[in-house]
Amino acid sequence: MNEETRKTADYLIALLKSVLDGTCPAEKPEQVSFEQLYKLAKFHCVQCMAYYAVEKLKTQPEPKQGHKWKSERDQHIVRSMIQLSERNSILENLMGAGIDALPLKGCLLKEMYPQADYREMADLDILIDAKKAELARKQMETLGYTTEHFAVSNHDNYIKSPYMGVELHRDMLHEQYEAHAYYKNVWEKAIPDEGRAHCFHFSWDDYYIFMLTHFAKHYFGGGSGIRSIMDIHVFLDRHKIDLHQNYLKQELEQLDLSEFKETAEHLAECWFGDADQTEKTEEMASYVISSGVYGTSKQAIKNKIKKAETKANSVWKGKVSYFFSRIFLPYKTMCFLFPVLKKLPILLPFCWLMRLILAVIQKRKRVKMELHMIVKSQKEKND
Repeated sequence: MNEETRKTADYLIALLKSVLDGTCPAEKPEQVSFEQLYKLAKFHCVQCMAYYAVEKLKTQPEPKQGHKWKSERDQHIVRSMIQLSERNSILENLMGAGIDALPLKGCLLKEMYPQADYREMADLDILIDAKKAELARKQMETLGYTTEHFAVSNHDNYIKSPYMGVELHRDMLHEQYEAHAYYKNVWEKAIPDEGRAHCFHFSWDDYYIFMLTHFAKHYFGGGSGIRSIMDIHVFLDRHKIDLHQNYLKQELEQLDLSEFKETAEHLAECWFGDADQTEKTEEMASYVISSGVYGTSKQAIKNKIKKAETKANSVWKGKVSYFFSRIFLPYKTMCFLFPVLKKLPILLPFCWLMRLILAVIQKRKRVKMELHMIVKSQKEKND
């Protein structure tokens, strides 16, 4: 991370902290430009929250940029209100149809912030009884949603213009993730809502465990951004008193996330509290800042190659394994890309070949980047 990005990130975090604390933000340092500040905030999907601090500054962005920034924030206020209203409508509809439902992640986290619109959210995530996914699809379409993807992943995707995206989860995590086994019997952890049939919630311990698991999934995948660390701070500020540390330690040890939790919590306190940085938090901070809200494709490729090498206990074998895993995708994934496979699985080899040809033609830059990173990684190992 270069010095300009570091200073811009430090100031962005300071702005976000002032919004959370309800204090007046410090004026922008001369070394930080509004243009770079906006780009970094948008990269981390916190630009709307950051604008609440920016509009209080004596020195303002150029009118054109300032108007654009304000307009995005104002649109997000409307989007946030619609998301919460739709969440309630969807839950009521699912419950009315006898479908067990449990809101996840941002569905609840938004309302832990001082203002719900501070926390931007791409999709509503709700866990449902997998056996009733077809019925849930009918209910969603009754509410005006269009089915985008169905039965191709651990969640089904629904959209409704102009703002709504909904993921109805059959499982907490896709089977490709190691933590999938931990959530195999997830409904055993679900607690029925009082007075609301078919609506469930987690204990705050289990809610926090999934927050950390989901953060780790992105962090070790392609990266995860400032918002994930801020979520930890906001959650702990509201619910730390409700947590049982012995239970958290026991469960997170199963997930191999105990050390990850400690470092992430410490970083949250460094950024939004008054703790001092350590070598571990500095390392995590640099990675998080460079990742953006959902990580980068380049980092995701790098992490997957590294994981394959570790699993094979060999750099060369790991690279070969990664290379072939990218060509011969699993059957379920290929069904998503080529729906005809659901009826004619025998066509799988031809679809693999077709995907490879299309990738070379349509995604030449992506293919070139992956090959370059495999070779680059090999050279780094040899140096």
